[in-house]
Amino acid sequence: MSNKIHPTAIIEENVSIGEGTSVWDNVHIRHGAIIGEECIIGEKSYIAYAVKIGNRVKINAMVYICAEVTIEDGVMISAATTFTNDRFPRATFPDLKTLRPSEPDEHTLKTLVREGATIGAGCTIGNDLEIGRWAMVGMGSLVTKSVSDFHLVIGSPARSIGAVCKCGQLFYKFSTEDAEKVKAKCSICGLHYAIAKQNVKEIMSNMKNRRANLNFEEMNILIGTSLRYEETGEEAKVIAPKKVLFRGEEVSLTRATQNVLGENKRSLRDFRIWTYNGRNFMDIYDEVYGEKA
Repeated sequence: MSNKIHPTAIIEENVSIGEGTSVWDNVHIRHGAIIGEECIIGEKSYIAYAVKIGNRVKINAMVYICAEVTIEDGVMISAATTFTNDRFPRATFPDLKTLRPSEPDEHTLKTLVREGATIGAGCTIGNDLEIGRWAMVGMGSLVTKSVSDFHLVIGSPARSIGAVCKCGQLFYKFSTEDAEKVKAKCSICGLHYAIAKQNVKEIMSNMKNRRANLNFEEMNILIGTSLRYEETGEEAKVIAPKKVLFRGEEVSLTRATQNVLGENKRSLRDFRIWTYNGRNFMDIYDEVYGEKA
């Protein structure tokens, strides 16, 4: 699956861009940035040096991502959002005769956006903070402190008003009269959560059908060996803990499976087309991770 890079995009040296990622017009990506698979980088966005972006991240137009920002898988960053990394910035030294360098230094602070989080349009994100897993920041918010997992925050400064499901639905509104422990269910997708003093946790029964992250080393499938598609005799050579070489391309096993069965195939059980040393791949998977599909 090839990348789509607009001819007006500026991509500096030593930038890593994963397969299937699209980079639209007038984007500027600085040296050393790492961008994962199947991402979308919207027009006129800026990604600073050494920024790390995971897989399947959607970045809308005119987003500014400064150095020392890390964005995990599945994050949504809406248009005109700005990240920051310096609490007390100055253009020059006190003599006003020398510009301060733009490279990260001891005053540069980190920001981490955890998997599945959403940041609405027009937000400003402070630094030395973390936006939690599946959290949601409402449009126009100013984030000055860390946001907990599954929390919805709004305002300037942003404050928590409730809990959002993985599907994006607000399923619980916080109150000063909340019981010490509460269980709640999303009315849209049916997932269940436990809430204790605004600490939101996914109830484990939600996770019984959740796919464990596939890792060949954990499954004792050695790098350098191959998985076989018995119907055609094609082989996918294992080249990294989560990568195979298939039809001349370095891809995930999911992508290799889609190349065989079609783009719309995404079920874990589709991996049954592969064998390893004569054994069905899913039998090995179930032994290691349990029957979660």
